[in-house]
Amino acid sequence: MENILKGTSILIGRDSSNSKLLITVAKEGQPAKGTWVGEGKVPGSVSRCKPKEKIAHCKIDIDVSGRMYISNLKDTNRTFVDDIQIDTKKITPESKISLGCEHYNLDLNAVLSAAAKVLQIIEKDTPLSIAHLEPIWNEYREAIDNIEKGKLLRIKIKSISSIFCISAGGIGAALNSFGYTDIAKYTWILSIIGALTVVWSVFLWKDTSKKETEQARDKLFDNYICPNKNCRSFYGYTYEYRQLSQRTKCPHCQHAITADK
Repeated sequence: MENILKGTSILIGRDSSNSKLLITVAKEGQPAKGTWVGEGKVPGSVSRCKPKEKIAHCKIDIDVSGRMYISNLKDTNRTFVDDIQIDTKKITPESKISLGCEHYNLDLNAVLSAAAKVLQIIEKDTPLSIAHLEPIWNEYREAIDNIEKGKLLRIKIKSISSIFCISAGGIGAALNSFGYTDIAKYTWILSIIGALTVVWSVFLWKDTSKKETEQARDKLFDNYICPNKNCRSFYGYTYEYRQLSQRTKCPHCQHAITADK
């Protein structure tokens, strides 16, 4: 049995409009949806299925553990499991089920297969929230922006230090020309400070930007993903949340998504 069927109820009966076998699948938190199963007409002894009124010939309940139970829904109905009339009975996919006094054969596997397909459609059309991805994207962008700012600061300090170091000699010469010889002799200190700053910014200031970028990208890769448990695809390093929030479907699995919480 497919896991998607766990926790569902399936109403089964005759469609009054065309006498086909109609099933309606309902799962907690999702709208009910019906579909026809098999071909040919269903005999009149099989009660009608009226989804809006929740009326049917019988009902199959599947609990969260996958156990199945079939229930006859009217005293005037006849539901048989392995040729024995029942009110409620635990069944398996191998159980032989028939309905009405004509013992209309119910293809249980066909019913379960159709129900699973209906639920897949329902789930795909039920929007999944992506609101939790906004802070994930914002954190990533902030981290990348801070890394870039750090790189620019490093370049600026290196450039200013180099200029400071080179211009120290010129400052000393200018001071001497204006008669400030006592002050000019200390300009070598400026040269040393500039040189030390250059050495520090080039050799001693450890550049961790590459590692930090990899860490930020890894974190985004692990968390900026489709909320559909059957997809979980990564949305990418350049797919901004603002763009993603304007979509109605996941670009990978086409499952419905919403930016609402």
